[in-house]
Amino acid sequence: MSRPSTVGNLARLAGALTELGAVRYTDREGPLDQPAPSRFLEDVEQFASPVGYIDVLRWIPVAGGYDQLAVRAQPVDVGGVQVLVAALDDVIASKEAAGRDKDRAQLPALYALREELRGS
Repeated sequence: MSRPSTVGNLARLAGALTELGAVRYTDREGPLDQPAPSRFLEDVEQFASPVGYIDVLRWIPVAGGYDQLAVRAQPVDVGGVQVLVAALDDVIASKEAAGRDKDRAQLPALYALREELRGS
């Protein structure tokens, strides 16, 4: 699989986020930004939407880039569109490596979910 960072893919991603009503959020004060393809040149962009928070990452240090993640990702239907969602183990590894309080706070729930899925 090739890395999906072409201009066309970035434009489609921005369009999908806009259609979802997503807006870029930051910890700084000020207006929220609308998704734009140029935004995805950063390593991570975070959006708030009516369906929840969406993080767009170009690279996850402990898991790799698109090529590595796509092999383990799960296809999920989002509003009639198939999207690849990172495997739970990759999400857990990224949160463990990030070491931020907000990531550590999510780990117990993610560990529990992993155990529940393994038990079924």
